[in-house]
Amino acid sequence: MVTPVKTTPTFEQRLSERITRNLATELGGQFAELSDKTTQTNVLLAQLIEAIKASPKVLELTDTQVELIAQRMVVALTKPPIPPGLPFYNVREFLLDTARTDEEVQISGDLLVAWTDGTLIGCKVKLEQGTEDAIPLDKFNPVTYPRGWSKFYLTTTAQSGKILYLFVGRAAGAETSPELTTSAGREVFYTIRSDKDTHFTGALGQYAKEDENLSGMITNKAHITGITLVSDQQLWFKVLIWSKDTFDDTNLDLDTLLAEVDIKLDIYGWQVDGSGPWRLDMRNLALDVFDDDNTNELHISLMNMSGTGKVAGASGEVVIQVTYSPMT
Repeated sequence: MVTPVKTTPTFEQRLSERITRNLATELGGQFAELSDKTTQTNVLLAQLIEAIKASPKVLELTDTQVELIAQRMVVALTKPPIPPGLPFYNVREFLLDTARTDEEVQISGDLLVAWTDGTLIGCKVKLEQGTEDAIPLDKFNPVTYPRGWSKFYLTTTAQSGKILYLFVGRAAGAETSPELTTSAGREVFYTIRSDKDTHFTGALGQYAKEDENLSGMITNKAHITGITLVSDQQLWFKVLIWSKDTFDDTNLDLDTLLAEVDIKLDIYGWQVDGSGPWRLDMRNLALDVFDDDNTNELHISLMNMSGTGKVAGASGEVVIQVTYSPMT
C-alpha cells in the first residue's frame, strides 16, 4: 500500500486561494467581473511573487499574514478605476444661499475635503447610492473611503452669501489630506477675519472687552500661528481666545480662557505714510485652541488695556485676522 505524500501548499497557492475567495465574496457572484478581476489578480500575483520570492522566509508567513496581503490586493482590485483623462482631483464650489437636500454630484473619488466661509454644521454627504448614512462634514473632515465612489449626494443648510468648497481627490489622493499638507510638504494655513462693521464696534474703557464668535473655522481644533490687528486708534489691545461662547466666568471652573496675545499698537504699531489706520502683525505664535461647542467658531475677545478708551462706531473700527492650521 502506497502512503500518499502530504505536501505543504506554496506561498503562491495560499495567496491565490485567499484572493479568489475574497473576490468572490466582495463581488457577490458577479462572475463575469470576477473573471476579469481574476485575470488582473494573476498579473499582480506574478509581480508580487517576483518581488518577494528571493526571501527565504516566504513559506514562514502565517495564515494571518497571507490573509492580510490578500485583503489589501482585493481592495485595490475592487476599487473603481480612474477613467482615462480624469484629473487626480477636482475642486467644486456650491452657493449656500438656498438649502439643498441629497443633491446628486457626479464626481468620483476616494477623498473629500470641505471648507466654507460659513459653517459646516448641517452640511452632509452620502456616498455612492444615496441610501447610506449621511456623513456630517463638521464632524468628519476630511472624508476618506479607500474603495472610492462614483458619485455622492450633498445636503447643505441655507447660509446667505456663503460658499461651500469641496476638494475631491482620487487614487493616491486618499493617502494624504490637502487640508494638512501640500505636495511640497509645507504646512497649509487658513485665515479667519472679523468685519469692521459688525464685530468689535462698541466703546471700550480700560480693561473692558467685547466678545465675538467668528464662524467659518474649517475644524474645531486649530494651531494659531499669527494674529494681525488693524485699528483706527493707536491703543494697547489684548486678544483673548476662549473654548466656548460663554467666554469668562467668575466661577473659575467654568472660565474658558485658552490663550492671550498682547497687541501693543501704542509701542509697536505703524502706519502707511504716517497716516491712516494703525497696524501690527504678530507671527511665530504657537497657540493650540479648540471649540468645545463644536460649532466651528473662533470665540475671541478684544480687550482695551490703554487708559484711553476705544470709541464706538466708524472712528473706532478694529479688524482682527487670525492665521491657523487645522488640527485633528
